[in-house]
Amino acid sequence: MMMKIMIPVILLTSVTGCQLMNTPRLQVSAVEFKNQSANDLHQVTLSVAKTHGRVSCSVVDAYNSCGTGFPSKGYSGEELTISWTNQLNRAFTQQLIVPKPTDFESTSLYKLTLLLTESGQVESTLNSVDY
Repeated sequence: MMMKIMIPVILLTSVTGCQLMNTPRLQVSAVEFKNQSANDLHQVTLSVAKTHGRVSCSVVDAYNSCGTGFPSKGYSGEELTISWTNQLNRAFTQQLIVPKPTDFESTSLYKLTLLLTESGQVESTLNSVDY
């Protein structure tokens, strides 16, 4: 009798475990760097430590933006590093983890926008995109 009860419990645990491991990942297909400062920014680079992936823009003019699209990449909250220098040769580096949007849809593609400030702060937003 005990054996009949154990099998469904083990099966339920296995199925539940599989569902947790297959959590849909956020699909990012573009990055935009927005320069919110009065100085041009140089060598603006976003890198993912876990995969060694990176995107960059050589120059982002003052109060302007630079963006790039690419085949979608899954993102599950890995740590990102953004770095740049301004025209005064001051270097900035910041680590960040971008949270999923509250209205996350697993079938949507997203653009990551990074606002770079004069003081070296970074703000991130994720918005779904239609291609």
